[in-house]
Amino acid sequence: MNRQFGRRTFLGLGAAASIAVGGTTVGRATFSGLDQDFESVSVGGYPDGWRKDGATDQSVVSERSHGGSRSLRIKGGHGGCWEAIANAPIGGHPGETAVRFSGAILPGAAGSFGCHDKYYARLKLRTDAGGGWSDGSSRSILTMHRDGTLYAPGNVAVGSFSPGEWVGYDITYRYDGGADEITLEYEIDGGSSRGTTTVDAASWETDISYLTLNSGDFTAYWDSVVAKTVGGGNQVPNAAFQYAPSSPTVEDDVVFDASDASDADGSIVGYAWDIDGDGDYDATGETVVRSYDSSGEYPVSLRVTDDDGATAVTTRTVAVGSGNSAPSAAFRIEPQSPTVGDTLTFDASGASDADGSIRRYEWDLDGDGDTDATGRTVERTVERAGTYEVVLRVTDDDGATDRASRSITVGEAENRPPTAEFEVSPSPPVAGSTATFDASASTDPDGSIARYEWDFGGDGGVDAEGPSVEHTFEEARDATVVLRVTDDDGAGDAVERTVSVAEPENEPPSAVFDSSTTEPMAGEQVRFDASASTDPDGEIREYRWDLTGDGSRDATGRTVEYAYESPGEYTVTLTVVDDAGAKGTTRGTLTVTESPLDSLASAHLKTAERVDAISVANLDATAKARRANRAFTDAVERGDIDHATAINAIRRLDSGLSVTEHTLEHIGPADELSSNRVDLAQEMALPTINTAMELVLTVVSIAKKVSQGVGLGTKAILSTAKSKAKDAVKTILKGMLGRKIDAMSKINYEANTIVGEIIAGGLNTVGAVNDAVEAAVQRIIDTVSTSIQYYAETRMAAGVSPLVGSFVGSTPASLAAGIDFLYAFLTPERVAEDGLRGDTNAAMSAATDASHSIANEAEDTQGLIRDAKEFGESFSLTESVHRLWNDPSLWEVAKTIGSVVLFVAGGVVDAFATGGGIGALVKINVTHHLGLFNAIRG
Repeated sequence: MNRQFGRRTFLGLGAAASIAVGGTTVGRATFSGLDQDFESVSVGGYPDGWRKDGATDQSVVSERSHGGSRSLRIKGGHGGCWEAIANAPIGGHPGETAVRFSGAILPGAAGSFGCHDKYYARLKLRTDAGGGWSDGSSRSILTMHRDGTLYAPGNVAVGSFSPGEWVGYDITYRYDGGADEITLEYEIDGGSSRGTTTVDAASWETDISYLTLNSGDFTAYWDSVVAKTVGGGNQVPNAAFQYAPSSPTVEDDVVFDASDASDADGSIVGYAWDIDGDGDYDATGETVVRSYDSSGEYPVSLRVTDDDGATAVTTRTVAVGSGNSAPSAAFRIEPQSPTVGDTLTFDASGASDADGSIRRYEWDLDGDGDTDATGRTVERTVERAGTYEVVLRVTDDDGATDRASRSITVGEAENRPPTAEFEVSPSPPVAGSTATFDASASTDPDGSIARYEWDFGGDGGVDAEGPSVEHTFEEARDATVVLRVTDDDGAGDAVERTVSVAEPENEPPSAVFDSSTTEPMAGEQVRFDASASTDPDGEIREYRWDLTGDGSRDATGRTVEYAYESPGEYTVTLTVVDDAGAKGTTRGTLTVTESPLDSLASAHLKTAERVDAISVANLDATAKARRANRAFTDAVERGDIDHATAINAIRRLDSGLSVTEHTLEHIGPADELSSNRVDLAQEMALPTINTAMELVLTVVSIAKKVSQGVGLGTKAILSTAKSKAKDAVKTILKGMLGRKIDAMSKINYEANTIVGEIIAGGLNTVGAVNDAVEAAVQRIIDTVSTSIQYYAETRMAAGVSPLVGSFVGSTPASLAAGIDFLYAFLTPERVAEDGLRGDTNAAMSAATDASHSIANEAEDTQGLIRDAKEFGESFSLTESVHRLWNDPSLWEVAKTIGSVVLFVAGGVVDAFATGGGIGALVKINVTHHLGLFNAIRG
């Protein structure tokens, strides 16, 4: 229905009106008036100078408006005790000046009421505001009562309203000076209802400063709020118009008629029209005609001017259709008498559109003007009792709309009984095993379940209580199980089910074992025990053992013993078999370590292998060590000697053999040796062969030269030199190499060869002769040094008994003899009979000391050899030998040779002393024997 509201029209509901107020007595401040349509205030903002009290959810919005595009929304606590109060400043009391207040309001929809449960909205005059809920004092001039009646002061009804629809009002407040009463004149919705009341002038404040807008417990929208004086006694004209047809369509001629406009104290002299809502007044006259090219909603404004120049404006929205018939909104609510907790179904399937279809359904489910849901059918669960206004707005496929509203009262809920339900696990349960019965699927729609009772025999008794219980059926059968539940209001429910209890299935056994040790030594007996294995429903009949991880069965029985021959990591698998044939398996890992005896025997064998590798003779140390290791191991297994004694014996053998290894490192030039600290064989041979070679070269050259014929004087000198050179060679070879090393034949051969080449002219320079000599010397050294080492290893016959006493007896000093003595004395048979002599640690320490002594003696010998080497490097006979065959001055050559030979012969005794030659090797070998003997003796 369209209602005329005064200044503007919105949604066909009506337009803004005016409220005029006449004064009582002169206020303390000057009345300034008010003219606020909220169009210039931003959305979400608040008018300047206005003050908020109570609920502060107050702002300008665009979601509702009556004339323009915006309104002020003030939102109270719905169903609570907190209303919103907007305080608009008007400067002061109007006094005796006639003032008109105009405005329009859309009160909130019906719903729950709280503390402010007597009205939806209220308009007041107030003395003070903005500092608190109860600051100052106020007087109500209009109240929108909850029964739909508009009341003036004194409970005078001046009109009616519907929540959710716009209401325009016009109130004149008159006061004549000196009068006892104030007169309030009301005009509602442009004159659809009127009323007048009076109030006692003395009871109204004289310092009123605010026009106050109250929301009650709801949401209210205020379109325009105007307070203006009526100057000169002239009253503002009333702007109003009608249009036809009331539902125009595109291209229809729409007639706009302002004949309803009026002026109470004069006449209207001007009509101006804004037909399309663009703000420009583009037509004049009491009646105008206009058509629209397209459908839509068009705001149309009329501005009238009276004969005193006062103006008034009203706006209405004209909905222009496309020729489409509007849809018809209709809906139903189920259930029709709901209670709290019910789910309400709102069904708009009864809505229709005669010439198309409905495209959109919008639901306001609580009457607050907001869309809460969309769709033809929606559901909502009600949480509180009360009366709710439900509004449906439907829009068809051409944009036309219609609305329908209904009230629904929700009562307090009655208790609803619970529902009993349960599950059993396992399903089916097994006889003899525990089953769990779970009632968590039971529900109570309006509360909670307070008690669970279980009857497992079907006899009506209570066997257990609680939402989840356990029960064991002793035998397989069909059992009756009853669950009874009781909710927190005493209502109950029961469910009875037949549960089939199954025969139990055989469960496999569990294999478990432990061992006497997890890290046994090779050869050690390990005990495996499977006594901890179990069978939950029978007994274990067989124990199968795979002890080596190769997949084969090595033993059976609850306990077994096994000895691992070799070190390593072994997987042990136990499989148990129960009386029903079911199997259980478990695995474990054992780490078998090498025994101390095996470890020492391995180290002993490696030492022997190194000795054989760096010796030039076959000392057979590896074979001796292997035989000794095997002999001691067998003796331990036989029980002839204990494990510790065998270990100590092999330690002594290994330490003694280490002395031999160190001796060889200081003697021999073996190619396999990569860490020689000293090489006495090479170092002894070098100066010895080098010096002897030059002397023999001189002897051979003199003999050949003399045989060709020389002068008597030259012959005498050369013969003397030849004799001295021979003596010197004998001294050198005997002192350095002894009688066992044959170097002379090799030196003679090489010397004759070189002299022959000189004579033949093949070696025609001193340098060529020197190169030939150096090559020959190196060939001889390679052979002689090997012979020296071989002599020390196997042929050195010097006895060592004077050095070590009767314990040894007569034993050669060769390294091989020492090794034979070591392995002959440290045998399992002798140890079993006599035991180990002395202390093993002392024996090993003595062996270490012997190795150090050998190193020191080798270093001392090196010093002596260096002296011989330096002596040999202090002369050279190769140049004289070359000159003997090529220099014509034979006499001078002979004298030079004689002089050098005499020099060499004189220095041979000191330079090539016995202590720097084969005697040093004897001393080292004797020290080697002492180390071995002490290893035996401890």
